[in-house]
Amino acid sequence: MQLSLFKALQSIKIDDDKATEVVEALEGYVTMTVQEATKPILMKLDSIEESNKARFAALQWTIGILGFIIAAASLFSGLSRFFFH
Repeated sequence: MQLSLFKALQSIKIDDDKATEVVEALEGYVTMTVQEATKPILMKLDSIEESNKARFAALQWTIGILGFIIAAASLFSGLSRFFFH
């Protein structure tokens, strides 16, 4: 788009420096507009990421506790077979 706009400005006899300024200004405007439009989406993604971090931490604890319970049950089962068999 930039080259097309630059060539179009040249074709209506606007000098290169002015055409470059116009293209750069339009490029800055488009960049700013896109950033403003995507800001709410990025904020939502950040909030989802934080929520997922908290859930992942809770799952780690849950899995750790379940692993401990399974290990303790296996140990108890093994010990009871050893002593009471």
